[in-house]
Amino acid sequence: MRKPTRWPILLGAAFASVLATLSVQAADYPRQNVRIIVPFAAGGSIDFIARVGAKGLAEQTGGSFTVENRPGASGKIGVTAVKQAAPDGYTLLLATSLTHGINPALIDDVGYDAVKDFAPAVLLGSNQINVFVRSDLPAKSVSELVGLMRDKPGSLNYGTGGSGSANQMMVTVLLAQGKLPFTAAVAVPYGGEAPAFADMLGGRVQFMITSGNKSHVDSGALRVLATTGRKRSLVYPDSPTMTELGFDDVYYAGWYGLEAPLGTPKSILDTINAAAAKYLARDDVKKLLADNGFEAGGGGIDSFQKIISDDAAHWMRVVKQYNLK
Repeated sequence: MRKPTRWPILLGAAFASVLATLSVQAADYPRQNVRIIVPFAAGGSIDFIARVGAKGLAEQTGGSFTVENRPGASGKIGVTAVKQAAPDGYTLLLATSLTHGINPALIDDVGYDAVKDFAPAVLLGSNQINVFVRSDLPAKSVSELVGLMRDKPGSLNYGTGGSGSANQMMVTVLLAQGKLPFTAAVAVPYGGEAPAFADMLGGRVQFMITSGNKSHVDSGALRVLATTGRKRSLVYPDSPTMTELGFDDVYYAGWYGLEAPLGTPKSILDTINAAAAKYLARDDVKKLLADNGFEAGGGGIDSFQKIISDDAAHWMRVVKQYNLK
């Protein structure tokens, strides 16, 4: 008679050991430096909000949180690096509406499932982006901007943070909804949002749909024609939304939050969520974010998961409807 195999017993013991180890790790998290991988270059608005989050988590937990920029392939390099990291809470992803909304809809082999491959931790913030034009451009409304592109196709340049960026996508949908060919304006791609914005200030590009900075509007260098949210911007309350103007799909509710590799203990995710939410609720932090065009985040993990799922579905529809691939 064969003796019963010991493999089930050994596997069960190993599994119990792993659970015990994870439980101990979660109880005193963080015990070592936590890397926040930002899948874009330093210096832009995405990098800014990641550093706000890192500072807040360090202050609230007493641990070390550092930002590591891993740009490339429209964010794919940084995102897949986190997907493949150990689910121990020491590698986090700064996920965005670009990496988890636009890219999966545009790119067939993006390398990850935005909804299923990560464990959401906390929403850090959100923003609407805006239709900016140089103040020397004779367009004081979106209809006038569309008219310029219709009358003089190819005469205006617009800046983008690269192929597939929110900047490019919004202008592409604007052209489609304005019944203009995609060649009515010339896209000038950059390695990130920051250099594109700088060149708009310098005059190489005439307009851009981006987050921007209010100081350039206050100085008179730029003009805001509209915002891309469903409700008016807190920063530019006098500017209409694109929905008000009849451009329903020129809609972008940018969101930025922290995720962990799938399988990260819930207790660690809860620790990150609670610490970040407490920091984001401070009036000085809200003001800092508002001054840079963001609305402070917070909220529970489930609400963040819904934002991710809804945004992914929205972009799948838009890309298919306008044949943007």
